Amino acid sequence: MITKLKQSFFLGIIISLFFFSNSLKAEPTLIENAKNPQISTNGYGQYVYLIWAQNDGTNDIIQGASSSNWGKIFSTPISLSEAGQDAYIPTMVDSDRQSHIYAMWTRSNGLNDIIQFDASKNFFSGWLNPEDLSSPGQTASNPQITIDDLGQHIYAAWIRSNGTNNMVQFIKSSNFAKSWSNIVDLSEVGQDAQNININVSSMRQCICAIWQRSNGTNDIIQFRHSSDAGDNWDSVVALSASGQNAKTPKILSKDYAIQTVWVRSNGTNDIIQTRCSKDNAQTWENVIDLSDTGQNAKDPQIAADFSGRYSYCTWVRSNGTNDIIQVSSTGNYGTTWSSSIDLSTSGQNAKNPQIATDNVGQNIYVIWTRSNGTNDIIQLSYSSDYGTTWTAPIDLSEVGQDAKNPQIMTDYPGMDVYAIWARSDGSKDVIEFSRSYLYGSSFSSPVTISN
Repeated sequence: MITKLKQSFFLGIIISLFFFSNSLKAEPTLIENAKNPQISTNGYGQYVYLIWAQNDGTNDIIQGASSSNWGKIFSTPISLSEAGQDAYIPTMVDSDRQSHIYAMWTRSNGLNDIIQFDASKNFFSGWLNPEDLSSPGQTASNPQITIDDLGQHIYAAWIRSNGTNNMVQFIKSSNFAKSWSNIVDLSEVGQDAQNININVSSMRQCICAIWQRSNGTNDIIQFRHSSDAGDNWDSVVALSASGQNAKTPKILSKDYAIQTVWVRSNGTNDIIQTRCSKDNAQTWENVIDLSDTGQNAKDPQIAADFSGRYSYCTWVRSNGTNDIIQVSSTGNYGTTWSSSIDLSTSGQNAKNPQIATDNVGQNIYVIWTRSNGTNDIIQLSYSSDYGTTWTAPIDLSEVGQDAKNPQIMTDYPGMDVYAIWARSDGSKDVIEFSRSYLYGSSFSSPVTISN
């Protein structure tokens, strides 16, 4: 009997110690990472708008913050998408007067990914409830949005499966998002389309769409144009040559030129190519190779002044050892382009370039991510003479942790420059912001915007 009591006593002690030791263990920490930041400013840069995807402990949701004093102070972040399902890949535009802000993203409805839209018509306050733009029943992705100067006319596009192929779809609003048109298929059935990109020239109400689509043998770059604010569309035009694969197109529709860029294989290497139209897409100039042969290039990005005369393209290209950020420019609406210039230094890999220019194309800013041998750092280079010369790279993010997803914007004069990226704080990824008030000559210390 005594033996049994001793056994019970010691068993009780063991059980108590087990539960006590487990009670001392810390609760699991939820890693609420932030990612995919986007930035918007316009006019003279007083208003700066930021959105990103942030994990709330269960799902990724779209959040945003704003500044009304040139990026000196930002509002507390607000959630734009609803909780309960994952939302991601946000994009955003604002009108010239900056009071109207429009955002799009992809969000699961529990069965399919749907394209959603929301709007603020009062400088980032008073957001409407998110509304579904794409139809349920199939998955949609790759949301794109562009607007006219006032924000009255809104044009949106995305990729959505029809059950057999991925299609480019388009929708528009002509009354500040009060109502929307019927959805229109822009790409043809029979093959998959992807990587949609759209842009508008407000002066002509010219809507331009570009995407990548298989012709049954190769992926080619296709283009479609509307000259009446999206009511009617011209026939599909193939911009890249057949025979090799082309991908990742970008487009800008400016007052006097339409500029396009993409990546296409020459049979040995992937090359950056460009093609322009100077007559509102009635005819197209010949294709021009921007990157040199001999190594692969990728991830082209393009920016231009209001007219399209001064246009700039940046991309990533291997030098045989490392991936380098390069840039090229045109001062004659895309008829000829300069030789490529290396912006990042060799010795480590660089990636994720983004580019912005002022309204006349004099001040150009390129931002990217580059390893310093230990961490990925956000760097920037700028030109104040229409792309003729460029500064040495400037480190924007701090050392010690990895940074990624950089974005860059500038105002009309190019004086106020705003940069945003995601960076680890040691436990989670946060959104950081930096600004320059003097044409990129110096930048503020990074500040954390996300929670």
